[in-house]
Amino acid sequence: MQIVKRSPILVRPLGFEITRDMTQTMSFMVGALLISTGLCEILVPSFMELNLSILHSVLIGAVGASLIYNGFKENSRAAYLTCLISGVAFAILSLVGFIFGERTNAFVRFDRNEDYLLDLPGLNPMGAFDHGVHAVIAVVLLLGALDWYRHHKNDSLTSSDTPAI
Repeated sequence: MQIVKRSPILVRPLGFEITRDMTQTMSFMVGALLISTGLCEILVPSFMELNLSILHSVLIGAVGASLIYNGFKENSRAAYLTCLISGVAFAILSLVGFIFGERTNAFVRFDRNEDYLLDLPGLNPMGAFDHGVHAVIAVVLLLGALDWYRHHKNDSLTSSDTPAI
């Protein structure tokens, strides 16, 4: 039987003792996805076949950076609030696009008519695919916020738990 010596580097702990909950992990992963999408859309327009302007790409990157930052913090409530606020913002953007978007003969991409074309000031006109991507991001972020809420809703003190003075 042969004895294998291990390197001291492999035995040493890495120092990642901070525990993360699902909301923080989801916040980090969605934030990384949003930052990479925003950068790729700036460098290579129509990278994911989205119709994003430079301003929209920068805003998506800023939301992604906020999600990553709060996903790394030790406070999971910050990740919850960021997921909740960002999820609501993406949901509103998606709903506004699907409700107030117009059917038009404008060819945004692939020489086809766009259903639900929404033209907001400062942004490129967004079509149904853009609204669908916003809706998926909103659902994922809101599910992360819901997970935190379900696990931490009983953590706060109620008036019956406070000692009498």
